[in-house]
Amino acid sequence: MQKRYIALLVFLVIALLIFLSRNTAPVKNVTAFVQGIFGGPKSALYDARVSVSGGDSNIEITKLKADNQALQKKLIDYEKLKEDNQALRSQFEEGSVHNYKMLPAHIIGFVGSFGRPSALIIDQGERSNVKNGMAVVFGNNLVGKIGNSSENYAKVLLPEDPSFSIIAQSAESQSLGLVAGEEDFILFDRVSIKDKIVAGETVLTKGEADNSGDGIPADLVIGKIESIYRNESQPYQTAKVKSEVDTEHLSTVFVIVGF
Repeated sequence: MQKRYIALLVFLVIALLIFLSRNTAPVKNVTAFVQGIFGGPKSALYDARVSVSGGDSNIEITKLKADNQALQKKLIDYEKLKEDNQALRSQFEEGSVHNYKMLPAHIIGFVGSFGRPSALIIDQGERSNVKNGMAVVFGNNLVGKIGNSSENYAKVLLPEDPSFSIIAQSAESQSLGLVAGEEDFILFDRVSIKDKIVAGETVLTKGEADNSGDGIPADLVIGKIESIYRNESQPYQTAKVKSEVDTEHLSTVFVIVGF
């Protein structure tokens, strides 16, 4: 029993000495050395545990994001397909009245500014029998005419394009004139001063075709007269026309390849 008391006393003295000397330089150095040895592995183990514990979560989140993006793409494709089907059904129902042979085409680009382009690029070309001068429509509205085409693509000149010009007539008064592009608006020019045209009147295509029968059929809507310039001393009057086509929100058009 006495030996146990002596051992306990020695242990308490040693513990007291360690406690009192814990802030001394030798003890601090030993402690730092031991912590340095085990600090690296412990940090690595912690990083590994965090990576493993969060790995499954990160993989699941990434997979969910990928699935969500795929679902969004399917929804967009579905909506686009539905819009295309509606456009096709509406267009062919309307075109069947005139016995037009129409080729659907998607707009894949434009020339000029996005809000006010002068031409559109479509994904149909000579391989689909698309030729220069053919009418491009949406509904009964004239979008433009084919300016030039390659094997798989074609450029559609809009009525605002300076190189665009066709023979036209007003719907009510049947006044003949020439529709030409003026970059940011459409001009109904060379209308006889004796004819009475008024603001709000619709301007239609007169109809023109080449020897093969390709071209622009009559009675397509070009737009409505906004304002008129008339000088009684001149033989002709001029009108500014606004197109009925919203090209900014247009994705599908139709090339009239036969009429």
